[in-house]
Amino acid sequence: MQRARPQQPQIPSMDWGKKDEFVQAMYRRAHSVHSRRFYETALRKFAECCAEKKIGEVNGENVYAVLNSFVEWNDARGLRSKTILDYLSGVKRFLLYQDIEIDENRYRNKVSVPRATRIDEQPLTITSIRVLVSKGRPKKKMMALILTLLSSGMRIAEALNLRIADLDLESRPARVHIKAEYSKTRRDRWTFISDEAREAVKEILFDLEPDSRAGTNRRHLARPKILAPAGRYVFNYTGDIWQREKLVLRTFQAVRERASMNETFEDYKSTFHKVHFHLFRKYFLTKGSDVIGEHAAHALIGHSFYMDTYYRKSEEERRADYLKLMPYLTVLSSHPAEIEDVSEKIKRQMLRAVGYSQREMEGLKLQELDDEAVQRLLREKLFATAMNNGQRQKVVASVDVEKCIAEGWEWMGSLPDGRSVLRLPS
Repeated sequence: MQRARPQQPQIPSMDWGKKDEFVQAMYRRAHSVHSRRFYETALRKFAECCAEKKIGEVNGENVYAVLNSFVEWNDARGLRSKTILDYLSGVKRFLLYQDIEIDENRYRNKVSVPRATRIDEQPLTITSIRVLVSKGRPKKKMMALILTLLSSGMRIAEALNLRIADLDLESRPARVHIKAEYSKTRRDRWTFISDEAREAVKEILFDLEPDSRAGTNRRHLARPKILAPAGRYVFNYTGDIWQREKLVLRTFQAVRERASMNETFEDYKSTFHKVHFHLFRKYFLTKGSDVIGEHAAHALIGHSFYMDTYYRKSEEERRADYLKLMPYLTVLSSHPAEIEDVSEKIKRQMLRAVGYSQREMEGLKLQELDDEAVQRLLREKLFATAMNNGQRQKVVASVDVEKCIAEGWEWMGSLPDGRSVLRLPS
């Protein structure tokens, strides 16, 4: 009697028919339109690669060779390393969804993934932001968006999901409610925007009154504006969040071009602009860390680790923090750094006029000296260095006055700090 051969275990194979089911499952985890669009794009690219390379089946035996081919295919098209890695993660998740196991050790040895590079970005300055909004001539909606991002540190997706009901423009500083469902960290939070951002936002919270005369051509007539309903988006671009982001990026591109700030990083595989939306968030974090402390700045932009402790502060304390920071986030009026710079130049000129050398001034922290301290330095220098009619002068401590008088010096007067000015008759 012939023995039955043991059945070979069936090798799981990828089924393209499960693509929509998988994408919907990924969307359901966080109800994120970005997630859905990302997985759709990654799998579409993977399908194009398989079609071009005539890969008919993907299974547990050839999965590493197929993934390596996918990397080569994307790399040949000039995609950034980060983009290739993202697409790979989406495809790997689709394969795992269909029980095609991927051993990480074998994956690392068999799939040659380009190493992600880090770009040393140029930080924004208040001057460069002013050039952007003046020469770039953004329209009201884009101007309001730029000022909002700059003064709040929120992400672009968080800003584009704001509804009018999420704003409290009557408080100072104006408050903005970012709902958990639209936050990357899925944390509900309140943040603030500057006074100039509030005024810019107020300008875009209106809709045109509907035209009641159907079928008539009234385009040449101006329709009155009415306050938009509370459920309308603040930045009212059309489409879902993915489409609105694409439209905003194209609009911002036009602003950059008009401002002659459209440079990209050299020797980079794909277009990566030096000025982009995320730089506003980095600018906020930098200024916030300098002025109100790193912990508070991270909490205001929504980093969860810092929110747990910072939000134990009262609302009044958080308002006070932001009001202290707000001048550094203001674009259209005098900036604190500029005022400090002018003040330091004046102090330097006054000290130089009475005889202070460059080396002496370098030893003084001019930005920390108040007016009274500067005046004291001026008086001391004048008294100490004056040579009038052959009479030499000097400044001495009060305990040395009696000794100097015994040596022939004459008392002239006292300085605010208690020291005395003496002169030696000719």
